[in-house]
Amino acid sequence: MRQLRDFPLCAFCEREERVTPATVCDHVERHGGDEERFFAGPFQSLCKRCHDSTKQAEEAAERRRGPTPSLPLRG
Repeated sequence: MRQLRDFPLCAFCEREERVTPATVCDHVERHGGDEERFFAGPFQSLCKRCHDSTKQAEEAAERRRGPTPSLPLRG
């Protein structure tokens, strides 16, 4: 509720210069069942339409691409 109160407009719609009330607190990054990540976020506010279409399409594309390889640390 805090996310939607603090950020009441859909983040995806705002990028397209549309003003749409947000109704879904969405996890920016998939939490994969990790309870700490589930409750800690990061979050974004989305309208149901964007959450159920645009966001799901983005996540499906990520799953098809597979994990991002880690880069070696420079020291």
